[in-house]
Amino acid sequence: VNWIGGTKKDIKEEDIPKVLRMLKNLRKALPEVVDAFLYDPTIVRRLRAGVLTKRDALRLSALGPTARGSGVKKDVRWGYGPLAYGNLRDDYGYKPIIHQDGDVYAKTYVRLMEIEQSIDIMEKALDDMPSGPYRAIEGKAPKVIATLKKVSGTEGIGRHEAPRGEVIHYVRMEGEEGPYRWRPRAPSLNNNLTLPVMLKGCQVADIPIVVASIDPCFSCTDRMTFIDEENRKFVLSYGELVQMSREATWRDA
Repeated sequence: VNWIGGTKKDIKEEDIPKVLRMLKNLRKALPEVVDAFLYDPTIVRRLRAGVLTKRDALRLSALGPTARGSGVKKDVRWGYGPLAYGNLRDDYGYKPIIHQDGDVYAKTYVRLMEIEQSIDIMEKALDDMPSGPYRAIEGKAPKVIATLKKVSGTEGIGRHEAPRGEVIHYVRMEGEEGPYRWRPRAPSLNNNLTLPVMLKGCQVADIPIVVASIDPCFSCTDRMTFIDEENRKFVLSYGELVQMSREATWRDA
């Protein structure tokens, strides 16, 4: 679990063999899954829908497997390489897995191939993992909070590659226990914009698999505009939304 300045728990030496066994079992089971999804004629025909061209992927700033399935080499670990990603490209020989077709099959291909790639990375990371502190700020939550209180008038941006693509976190501190402002940008915010393009010309039966191909997280994208019966657009504040939720709960009770 992530923790400010590191992780919440260390990986103990005795835990490593257990993890390696799990990875070995996963690698052993993977070919059967790959064969079913990438080579079964019936499934392949169903996945040949929802095309996102490379040009549209770049124009709409698609991320993660959604972009890589359209031939775009976009991966924070490869193109940016901050902090823990620093040696991934040179020491591990990491390269983004891409497919040029841009359809649901292409995105499925990328995700399946990345499973084996992730296993390779984890095995090598466990083998190379050094001993020593695993947090920049040692101690329990009170010490972390005390450290945060000393940080005032500063801001930072963090980027990492999540399963759906690049995640960005912006934070600004003003000497309080918590952030003065914190704003995440989840990859689904970008990838959701590709759906109108991919769904154009599709059969109704294709809609579920096309939408699922970007693995959307709608709760991650908390920006929304309400449109009423008269086509008027408006935005609700957090307080208004909470109040409406409470009123709906009381009304249905």
